[in-house]
Amino acid sequence: MLIRIWLLMVCFYTGATVAGELINKSIDSTKLEFLLIDIPRGAVDIQGWDQQHVLIKGELGDAASRLMIKDHGRKLQIKVAMQARSHAGQGSQLHIFIPHKTVLWFNGIETSFSFKQLTARIEGRTISGDLTLDDVAANFELSTVSGSINIKNSSGNARLESINGDIFIDGEYDNIAIKSMSGNINVVINKIVKLKTKNISGQTTISGDLSDDAVIKLSSVNGALHYQVIGELDAQCQLSSQFGGKIENTLTNDLPQTKHLQQQVLKFVAGDGSATLTMKSVSGSMKIGRKKLN
Repeated sequence: MLIRIWLLMVCFYTGATVAGELINKSIDSTKLEFLLIDIPRGAVDIQGWDQQHVLIKGELGDAASRLMIKDHGRKLQIKVAMQARSHAGQGSQLHIFIPHKTVLWFNGIETSFSFKQLTARIEGRTISGDLTLDDVAANFELSTVSGSINIKNSSGNARLESINGDIFIDGEYDNIAIKSMSGNINVVINKIVKLKTKNISGQTTISGDLSDDAVIKLSSVNGALHYQVIGELDAQCQLSSQFGGKIENTLTNDLPQTKHLQQQVLKFVAGDGSATLTMKSVSGSMKIGRKKLN
């Protein structure tokens, strides 16, 4: 899906030139359904609103040459073109207001993006910037290499990926899938249906309660896995560490079994066992217990 974004980003640009000046542009969005944003460097705040136009405010960065806009009616494309020395000076600082229900695709390199009060699909990537969502009710697919992902007070379905940045997400979701190599993953869930995390060396911490028939799958190579129960847990639980990772269970009296090559396995049923909780690691430790409330 992210490949499609890159292809769409390539297919334009002509438009107004704005070099090093303050930006205050309004674009009619009566027919708008899709917005594509390509900002190589800087910080971009995108906020939904009830107006029937797109408003772009802010300032281009020192290495930016111009702001280019192409309006296709249903599809609006916004790009900041860069000079040859694109890493010099400060990046662009932009605030973009769009109708709540606009489908959004974005792309950045050294760019941080924040999204607020949106209700349609969000999809895109950046290389070294952070991604922040607040009060978003949508499906979203987000990727960053070295930046963090921070999502609060949101809902929908989420697919998140970071190489070495931390990931935090809370809210009410049906389906969450997260991948990380060395960053920490922290998920606060509320009646989630499906959650799947894959981590290499970072720590993964999940807290919250499950819906009936929920399926939770947590895995790592040598990173620690923690599941913190809030309320009552109704699940069939299976924890396994292949080579020496310690399993700690403070939720029930069930104890892990040690098998060949220092493998540890713990299986038990909590409550009515309607959900499924699986935690697997090659050599990382894992712990299941109640979350300590302040």
